[in-house]
Amino acid sequence: KGHNVEFVAGPDGANLPGKSGLNKEVVVAFDKPGVYLYVCTPHKVMGMIGLVVVGGDTSNKDAVAKAKALGKSKKKLKSLLGEL
Repeated sequence: KGHNVEFVAGPDGANLPGKSGLNKEVVVAFDKPGVYLYVCTPHKVMGMIGLVVVGGDTSNKDAVAKAKALGKSKKKLKSLLGEL
């Protein structure tokens, strides 16, 4: 199928970008500092997720930790947040 980017969590009040198309390049300009969680929709169960930290602000990491994560993404999210 391919890969995409879907932002599923971010700081309060942030406009999360819409889900990208499969195998499409994505450029995102973040307008609010904080932690953003994104997933590859077809592969999120296999742990294909990532975080973007904007402005060094990690104050919303506890809220991001509560985002729904499936399969291997649960362990991966906990690990990534632990590195912040």
